[in-house]
Amino acid sequence: MKKLFIGFLMMLAGSAWAEWRLVSSNNGAEIYLHYESIRKDGTMRKSWLIQNLSLRDESGELSRRINMEHDCENERFHMISISTHSEPMAQGGEMFNEYLSTSEWHDIAQATSMATILEIVCSK
Repeated sequence: MKKLFIGFLMMLAGSAWAEWRLVSSNNGAEIYLHYESIRKDGTMRKSWLIQNLSLRDESGELSRRINMEHDCENERFHMISISTHSEPMAQGGEMFNEYLSTSEWHDIAQATSMATILEIVCSK
């Protein structure tokens, strides 16, 4: 019975991780996109990203979960909210959480991680 329960827990954990897809890996970080979270409203999209850091930063964080809004027409983005975590894939203790009601829009440069993400979310 114990083996069955452990197998069930592993299956649940695997399916949760399967929803996040690696879209970029560079500069000491991996960026994952939650494809099922993409929401469309005209030329605007919203999505969730996780950024895994290869090394802990000075505050001890190892990952960030970011809710973003993407402007497909003007090729720009801004963050809606961000949380930082002590373990990869937004696991472990939440260290910081903030809703960014006045986040600035940022233009997206070509051939960057954000350009790849914009291409994916805007194709939905």
